[in-house]
Amino acid sequence: MVWKKLKAAVSKGVSKVRRGAGVSKKKLKGAKGKCLEYPNRFLKFYHSNQKRLLKERKKLYHQKLDAGICVRCNNQALDKIKFCSYHQERQREYNLKARMRRKKKEVQSV
Repeated sequence: MVWKKLKAAVSKGVSKVRRGAGVSKKKLKGAKGKCLEYPNRFLKFYHSNQKRLLKERKKLYHQKLDAGICVRCNNQALDKIKFCSYHQERQREYNLKARMRRKKKEVQSV
């Protein structure tokens, strides 16, 4: 609910978002230079430092990849694969489920 109000405020250029009574409000400049209110300090921090955080995550990902460390944990990765044996198995399961969902959608649409 808060996200819908926040997105609506950004799209309309409104500087204040009203929330329930008794909830403290925090203002901050959004990406487009408009004043916004965030429900908590963590969301405020994320939106104000989004570019820097993305760069840090990408840098760490590539460092782990080059060092042969699993990108999801700190265990040794398998040869020529970015995951350890545990996360590789989880990824196989995920891919299998995703393929099944995709096939199911194709069958329903035809």
